[in-house]
Amino acid sequence: MMKIALVSPYDWSHPGGVRNHIRELAAYLRGAGHKVTVVTSASAPVDEAGVMVVGDAFTVPLNGSIARLNYPTPRLRQMAQLFLSARFDVVHIHEPLVAPLTIACTLGARAAAIPVVGTFHAAASPNAAWIYDLARPVLRPICAALTERIAVSPVALETIARVYPGHYHIIPNGLNLAPFQAAQRHPSPCADGRPTILFLGRLEPRKGATELLAALPRLRASLALAHLPLPHVVIAGDGPERDICQELAEKLGDITLAGTITDAEKIRLLAGATLFCAPALGGESQGIVLLEAMAVGTPVIASDIPGYRTVITPGTGMLVPPRDPSALASGLHRALADATWQRTVALEGRRAIQRYDWGTVGHEISSVYCQAIQQRGVAATFAESLPRGYNA
Repeated sequence: MMKIALVSPYDWSHPGGVRNHIRELAAYLRGAGHKVTVVTSASAPVDEAGVMVVGDAFTVPLNGSIARLNYPTPRLRQMAQLFLSARFDVVHIHEPLVAPLTIACTLGARAAAIPVVGTFHAAASPNAAWIYDLARPVLRPICAALTERIAVSPVALETIARVYPGHYHIIPNGLNLAPFQAAQRHPSPCADGRPTILFLGRLEPRKGATELLAALPRLRASLALAHLPLPHVVIAGDGPERDICQELAEKLGDITLAGTITDAEKIRLLAGATLFCAPALGGESQGIVLLEAMAVGTPVIASDIPGYRTVITPGTGMLVPPRDPSALASGLHRALADATWQRTVALEGRRAIQRYDWGTVGHEISSVYCQAIQQRGVAATFAESLPRGYNA
């Protein structure tokens, strides 16, 4: 049995892709018999076994989105003592450069002579890349303190390599496939049998909900000319663009704003959608929501941005130019008009998604732990004990 600390940079009381990744990684490792503690911050009480809250959280604009980071910053000596007293074998930091907590934990674990693994999730948007360049002298020592480094995609690697070039393991975000693949597809939830287009994500400019709404008049016009049924649109999520989405929805009509949804509701909506649309503008390193749609078997229409290209490969979905409502409308029309394409893409997507199963991803991450521990001179054979087929 190994004792592993997983450090989250973001508010544990709010949902998010990195938080979900850490939670599912913890479940995988615990299922394999290891003791895992999540070290994080939270702005609300957290009643969850194995989670250690070490501070409050506050919101800050980051990379075209809103991040909830910890406050106050723990002292390095405090974190070093915490890791030593808990006798962790390895500390795994997610986004080592993003939050005061992850920086303190990185340097604190290193000071305690505990192996430190860092995973870099972010892909800098073009408007934010200069920040990495400016902060390079400050950030490089933090990267140097990591024993082993992981990037979740080539796009994330390109971002962090601006700060600290070197060897990185490319290991994608994992996904617990079972609940998605168990969902029963019913892609005509409208009473009149019309198709449904689903957007799921934070309502902020970077995610592109308004791009879908801007494409809708063109899509409706082209479908009407072709005598094809007009789709109902569902937008699930909340955020700073909620009001403008509400205004556009009322103006355009036949649009449902579902607001914040639970995980069970997310699976239900994905299973009921004819198409899943992800018209993000950039700043995405991978796109977990694309994986979720593919796991259910819902065809994906997404922006042709670097992070999404790592997921939507030929035959598994459709990529269209970003910031181009006409191109998006054309892509959605082609997809809605071609039932054979929908079936083929759904099948190929469900095959491709197996690469992201936690049985594979978790084993690869555990192998990195093994390498980090061996660098300290400690014999480590626990990675081989993790079953490749395990689902969190």
